[in-house]
Amino acid sequence: MGNEMLDLAARMDRQLHLLVSYLKVGRGQNPQGMSGAQMFLMHLLHIKGPSRVSDLSGLLGVTPAAVTGLADTLLAQGLISRRQGTNDRRVVLLDVTPEGHCLLQKMKSDRHRRLAGLLESLGDNDARYLIELLEKLAGLAEAGGATSCLMAR
Repeated sequence: MGNEMLDLAARMDRQLHLLVSYLKVGRGQNPQGMSGAQMFLMHLLHIKGPSRVSDLSGLLGVTPAAVTGLADTLLAQGLISRRQGTNDRRVVLLDVTPEGHCLLQKMKSDRHRRLAGLLESLGDNDARYLIELLEKLAGLAEAGGATSCLMAR
């Protein structure tokens, strides 16, 4: 890999970081005041459905105790629920509540509006071309082993 591609990768990394920062929760878009980790946990539960704490800890790369800590605030806010497994009562399952799904949908809609504003500024042709390139990059990343369980519904 040549220096030119590494320079382009560094430029892309900076731009993606700026865009993600723009879209991040916490700029008035997160009425519950959730941390990024709590939002990610809710997103995983939304995608995967009811999940064991141990499975979530593996996906998040943290200990089960850390997942429990993240979940406690969400439980208190009524955004996720905790229940015992049907076959094994020792298994604890977390899931998003209807209120949590509602919040996730609202945040997704807000994010889409912000993105639409940016895309509109680009103009129709550039916006379509950007999306085509992003879809191509995402396809390459997925083919290279990117975690598909994190893809949004």
